[in-house]
Amino acid sequence: MKKIGSLILIINALSKSEKKALYLQAGENPTEKAYMKIFDIIDKKNITDIENIKKNYTKYYPINSFVPEANYLYQHILSTLANLAIKKKCKHNLYYKIIQANILKEKHLMDEHFQMLDEVIEESESTEDYSVSSLAQRTKLDSMRQENFLDISEDTLIKEHLRLKGYLNVLNQINRQSELYELMVFYTSRKSDTKIFDDLAITEITFVNNLRKNLFEIQKKHLLFQGIYLLCKNNYQAANNIYKEANELFASHKSFLNNPPSDYMQFIENVLKKCNENRQYSEMEYYINILEGLKCYTTEFNAEIECIIFTNKAEYYIHTNDKKK
Repeated sequence: MKKIGSLILIINALSKSEKKALYLQAGENPTEKAYMKIFDIIDKKNITDIENIKKNYTKYYPINSFVPEANYLYQHILSTLANLAIKKKCKHNLYYKIIQANILKEKHLMDEHFQMLDEVIEESESTEDYSVSSLAQRTKLDSMRQENFLDISEDTLIKEHLRLKGYLNVLNQINRQSELYELMVFYTSRKSDTKIFDDLAITEITFVNNLRKNLFEIQKKHLLFQGIYLLCKNNYQAANNIYKEANELFASHKSFLNNPPSDYMQFIENVLKKCNENRQYSEMEYYINILEGLKCYTTEFNAEIECIIFTNKAEYYIHTNDKKK
């Protein structure tokens, strides 16, 4: 029954385009299929009570078992959303290609298998997605071993391992820096002793000096860490300069962002929150204009941006006592 509750929630969260995709994926005469009837009862009749849904379902299918059909609908929705994500999001598409490469290996098409893995590695390197790079490289090495290193020289094998070590080294650096950044966010939300912030800042700056600073993820985490730290020290002007630098970094690496760029949106939302908290109203228009420029993805994403803009403008007008606006 827990999954039925999750089914109701996920259906209510679907966009129009996602609902359309569900019907297309269901094939011919989707409305005549038992599991799609459950979808219609929840979606079109707007029924959220489980017992009421079951009662409506039995009017159409008195013999069919409700729970298996509901479970099938749940899997159908997840499968459809996964297919949409593969088409829209680079990272999901790369993972899908690794699955395809493994299928090619199962069918003994080894040249095509290795070619597809090399394509994944090249593409993931271009977007600095080293989690995908390391997975594809590890898969490639496993396949070489399973083929008893056929036509592979010692020099080639060593180079392939060095490449994997390079990916894992970068991943370790990113994970360590993420740990420091997340600790800073955690302590800030708990309003901890400022000495903790100072200790973390010393650790972070020492660590960053030994990192590859030309990587987007490393630059991003460093700037966000510094911005939060400076706000904790009440150095608002310096923090604002850091946030503007971070925004320029986001704007120049749009291909590295999610689709839609929710991480970018959350970053701007947090900056606006800090502007409101610290009464830096003159800076707010700059960031609100950036949010306006992000409204070119899904209807739901655009609505979320509108909510952020509305909330921050409302707070601004309240604080400045502009009752008319």
